[in-house]
Amino acid sequence: MSASFSAAADGRYDHKLFPFMRRRGEQTHVTEAYVSIPPALQITDAEGAIWTLGFDYDEREWRAGRYEYDVVRNGRMTGEFARTIEFRAGKVIIWGADGRRTWNGRQFV
Repeated sequence: MSASFSAAADGRYDHKLFPFMRRRGEQTHVTEAYVSIPPALQITDAEGAIWTLGFDYDEREWRAGRYEYDVVRNGRMTGEFARTIEFRAGKVIIWGADGRRTWNGRQFV
């Protein structure tokens, strides 16, 4: 039986395979300002949510040589793809083919 590196149909990743995608106990810190993924593995926002890049990718962008992966919040896909995730001035910002988008608490705008 081989391991799958993509999310399940409901958009969740297997936390046994990827424990860095979820919170482990009480979260007492927020990531410092001006951190980006990559090179960081994860970002913790003021709500305690864990942000990272997943393993699914946008095939159209890959074929053009621009690598975008799914944006993951607390181990669940957000439905967005990005090249980088940044934490600036307390806001989660993603950069990708659609430009710069900011998390408003429910979705990227």
